[in-house]
Amino acid sequence: MTRVLSLRDQEAVCRERAQRDGERRAFWSAEAEAWQRVVRDEIAAAFRGGLRRGPELERMA
Repeated sequence: MTRVLSLRDQEAVCRERAQRDGERRAFWSAEAEAWQRVVRDEIAAAFRGGLRRGPELERMA
């Protein structure tokens, strides 16, 4: 669960940056969405019976 909270923090940071950085808003919004997908994958993996570390999780770690 600690990992999920950490990933959510990363998502929140990206969303804040998207609000503050008008020039790179699209980039930071996309990054936030990517972190959100990682969180969903992490939660789904936990329900399937074990944490999975696929390529996207490795990239974001």
